[in-house]
Amino acid sequence: MGLLDGKNAVITGSGRGLGRAYALAFTAAGAKVVVNDVDKEEAESVAAEIKAAGGAAVANGDSVFPYDSAGKIIQACVDSFGSIDILINNAGNLRDRTALNMTVEEFDDVTNVHIKGTFYCGQHAMRLMRDQGHGVILNVTSGAHHGNFGQTNYAGSKGAIASMTYTWALELPSRGIRVNCLAPAAQTRMSGSIPERPDRTGSGGPAINSADMAAQAAVFLASDEADWVHGQVFRMAGESIAIMEQPKYGLSMVMPGGWTVDKIREQFRQVFFGRLEPYGLGKPPYAWYEGVKAVEPPEKKR
Repeated sequence: MGLLDGKNAVITGSGRGLGRAYALAFTAAGAKVVVNDVDKEEAESVAAEIKAAGGAAVANGDSVFPYDSAGKIIQACVDSFGSIDILINNAGNLRDRTALNMTVEEFDDVTNVHIKGTFYCGQHAMRLMRDQGHGVILNVTSGAHHGNFGQTNYAGSKGAIASMTYTWALELPSRGIRVNCLAPAAQTRMSGSIPERPDRTGSGGPAINSADMAAQAAVFLASDEADWVHGQVFRMAGESIAIMEQPKYGLSMVMPGGWTVDKIREQFRQVFFGRLEPYGLGKPPYAWYEGVKAVEPPEKKR
């Protein structure tokens, strides 16, 4: 018997990369899957591969954005298999450019798919899951949400997805719906333009793991064996699976009676100098204690 026998799943963006790996792993574990991708030919190719291996799958070419289109993806699972038990909000795209140069279209293209698409598919699915009294939603974030050069749209969207996960985890368990979030590091076509980085997992293994390895964790988290896992973000990189800690406040200073500008000026440097937080993917050492200064001439207006 498979770990997901009897389960019906929707996996958005599953024509390639991680989504394809999720679809293959889920059907190998016994689930029936809607293979969704805006490239319908890719979705059909994956569905055919699954069927050839003895699994059950249907292809769907609708987009996660706008709202009605997202609803068609979820409905395809109900129409094909009778219900929806699992949703993986995996669909994604990249339009990398620095914030100084990013166009509104590049910003919207990414946020529409990642933020709105996650919410739209999520809401359509959770309403059906509520009515049946059970369901699992796995959202997909990225370590880029710590901050990543040239990815205001993508990093911001992935941070929003993590926050949505925490919020849904507060709202949905009374309806029998579990929600978790995956932050996989896998070499795919979408990530191929990102330079490989030294291992920072502490595992001693490679920084970039295969999509197949990430899919194994997704299978477990979607299964009934993980019915005790809820509201968590898991980073999968190399040989490591790690819990991403909730954002939290650290070092603080307190002034009885409250703060004034003069009191802040008196205390701020004394308390915080040398202790500011590193930021960004990989957390390089904080570099600005001598002040933030331009290192090259500003770009000329054209």
